[in-house]
Amino acid sequence: MRRFLLFSLVLVGILGSDVSAQACGPLTVSTAANGAGCTPFGGTLPALSAALGPVSPSGCVLTFTVAAGPSPVPLPILNLGLLAIGVNDPMLNLAPFLTGCTLRADLDVLLVMGGAGPSYSVPVTVPPDPAFLGATVYTQAGVALLPLIGAVNIRLSNGLTVSF
Repeated sequence: MRRFLLFSLVLVGILGSDVSAQACGPLTVSTAANGAGCTPFGGTLPALSAALGPVSPSGCVLTFTVAAGPSPVPLPILNLGLLAIGVNDPMLNLAPFLTGCTLRADLDVLLVMGGAGPSYSVPVTVPPDPAFLGATVYTQAGVALLPLIGAVNIRLSNGLTVSF
């Protein structure tokens, strides 16, 4: 049931620092950071945050933004931000592939984040459905840069818990 609610939240929402509890129809949305990010290949530590937008009959828009900082690689040809949304926080150690990194959200849903360079974002519409009362999802962003010359740079943000 929880996975169905998560997929409903994301599928309805694909239309387009912590937040204190804010009203969204019958829901109260709150977020809290959980766990640190990592930079196994160098660069600025990405910071994931969420902001709740205006309420409409179709729901509220929760915009996730990752501040990735300046590019740690010269001449990137691929600059990608991804947001993972899951119903669990697996706290999975990603060594030896991403030493010092911990996965803080199941990969139930992956969304491409728009933008490039120092900031990426993706809006998700939260329907005003009482079925979401008491639900919690876990999110984490990843930033990947592929330079013209050199190795790929992958960095993970902090985890972010979203409660309804």
